[in-house]
Amino acid sequence: MRRAHASIWMAGLLGLGVGLAGSVPGQAQGGTGQIDLYVGGAAGAEGIKLGGWGSGMATADATYKTIGEASIKVETNGYYAGGRIEFEEPKDISAVKNDPFGFLEFVVKFQPGKKKERQQENNNPEMGYPGSGGAPASPGSGGAFAEGGAPGEIGGFPGAFPGGGFPGAPGAAPAEEQLRPDTDFVKVQIKCEEGTFTATDFPNLMLPSAQDGWYSVAIPFVKFNGLDKVDTAKIQEIRVFGNYKDTFWIGEIRTTVDDEPINADPVDDEERSVGELIEFRAQATGGLSPLQYVWDFDKSDGLQEDAIGQVVHKAFFKPSPDAPGRPGEPQPYLVTLTVRDLSGAKRSVRKECNVIVNR
Repeated sequence: MRRAHASIWMAGLLGLGVGLAGSVPGQAQGGTGQIDLYVGGAAGAEGIKLGGWGSGMATADATYKTIGEASIKVETNGYYAGGRIEFEEPKDISAVKNDPFGFLEFVVKFQPGKKKERQQENNNPEMGYPGSGGAPASPGSGGAFAEGGAPGEIGGFPGAFPGGGFPGAPGAAPAEEQLRPDTDFVKVQIKCEEGTFTATDFPNLMLPSAQDGWYSVAIPFVKFNGLDKVDTAKIQEIRVFGNYKDTFWIGEIRTTVDDEPINADPVDDEERSVGELIEFRAQATGGLSPLQYVWDFDKSDGLQEDAIGQVVHKAFFKPSPDAPGRPGEPQPYLVTLTVRDLSGAKRSVRKECNVIVNR
């Protein structure tokens, strides 16, 4: 099970059909796989230097705090403008970087997003969100991660290219119950003695922290390109970017090992009429792992991935056929939910339910 954390469930990211269903991060406790990189102290006391990349910036700030006396204020403006956290002494993560259940975990405070307001002001609600280096999610893909460009050397290209927009679909919980920051994808680089490794276009999947108003954002080490190819990894610098102009605060940074298996609640059986819209709702836990929810609405037809998301809707336009050898007795449609870990480390879980469609 996940070390030093307790389980709860959190709704997923808009438009991707993924959710971070998992745990409430606690204070750093030094458990197996846990290496504290920043614990909320003043920059000098923590042995870090803060700076910017492009037009972005990271600065020390005492406005918001978690377990320490300060936090790191990060101002981003796309994947080429963000904050830099430089360690005076490299942080050795060699012991955890190749663990399939290993994560780089940030405890972050976000602001409510204003993206939609800005788009409405511009009378162009269909425009893409500036700063996304990748392409829009492909229909039916569940939000494939597109590779964006990496920033140049220090003092290099500022600003960001406009990217394609990501379609927004309802998440598993009503929007008013969740904080929706402008940053919905992140890019993180770790510069090590052994090279620089990048996780690009990772969904900003937010899990409530032990501290009120703060969220855990955890990126699997397997998402850092090339990190598994080196024998050791000693972090000299962490660079943080978002896909949109935003300001947020980092209160803690650590490595975490989370091997909590995926568990999914049963899906309710349904009985409806032809053409009646049915809402299917999934709920699962899986520690820090980013989970994807895939639905097949009729197992007998051999098709897969009819819909992706924690909450999906479906209307059946043909009544249930008669059960074999039992005229007049309906044979239900068999609906299958598959919950899988996008990092590929954990075993997928399947749940089935029956839907009877009356004439």
